Amino acid sequence: MGRDGQAAICARCNGIRGDRKKDDVIIEAWLGAPDKSYIEINLHRFVVEEGSVGVKAYQFAQKVPMLGGKGDPTSYMKRRNSRFTELGKLKLDMQTSMR
Repeated sequence: MGRDGQAAICARCNGIRGDRKKDDVIIEAWLGAPDKSYIEINLHRFVVEEGSVGVKAYQFAQKVPMLGGKGDPTSYMKRRNSRFTELGKLKLDMQTSMR
């Protein structure tokens, strides 16, 4: 657990290159809730896309409930590889003006 009851990384972070490009990275982080009621699994993708200014960030998160200090990430692990692939291919156009 982190200092002052803050959420903490409860497993090592993993990083891969999205779509195997140097300007595209996906980071996986498992975060534990301060009260140990759940683990939140996060995939963060940071990418420089052609036609965009700066770095875009995409995120996927899944909450895994915990009972008695234990959680079952099986549902996440079954689709883990496909989530990396899907997030690595995701491209959304930015809205540049307010409507």
